[in-house]
Amino acid sequence: MKRFPGLVVFALLSGFLSAQPAAPAPPAAEPGFVSIFDGQTLANWDGDPKYWRVEDGCLVGEITP
Repeated sequence: MKRFPGLVVFALLSGFLSAQPAAPAPPAAEPGFVSIFDGQTLANWDGDPKYWRVEDGCLVGEITP
């Protein structure tokens, strides 16, 4: 019976560590605010897609040699 508490802790940590964090909520709209990133696509993004991409809900810029 000494192994039981260790198994419970292991099971809880395994579930906790494998959970994906939720995507951040978009900022609250303020007067004059224009969103340039929808969190999923490059729509409304004025940047060269050669350097920009969407990855896990984030806008990523990368220059490769």
